[in-house]
Amino acid sequence: MTAARASQEFPRAAFNGTNWLVVFESYDLTGTGGYYQKSLAAARVAPDGRVLDPVPIRILNASPVGAVWAVASDGKDWVVAMQGSATGSDLSAVRISARGSCSTRTRASS
Repeated sequence: MTAARASQEFPRAAFNGTNWLVVFESYDLTGTGGYYQKSLAAARVAPDGRVLDPVPIRILNASPVGAVWAVASDGKDWVVAMQGSATGSDLSAVRISARGSCSTRTRASS
């Protein structure tokens, strides 16, 4: 899916009726460039297998906790939901539009 540094793993996909959104865990260099940090990224894929986002959509400020996250579609856009942190039970969600733009995260505490 991507030829990025480090590894990309644990892909999950959802179909919106037109394209697939493949979300995966990735490792990114931190701002200091000193170490890799786990994050989430996504790419839209056409039904014929063409990758529509050659540069992955970064799901900013999302650090997957023990692979506790999911992706789904409402038939138009997608949502990626995840556990907020390793120590809390917050629920965070990101909306990704059919055009590939990522919206602000929402957060609900329990």
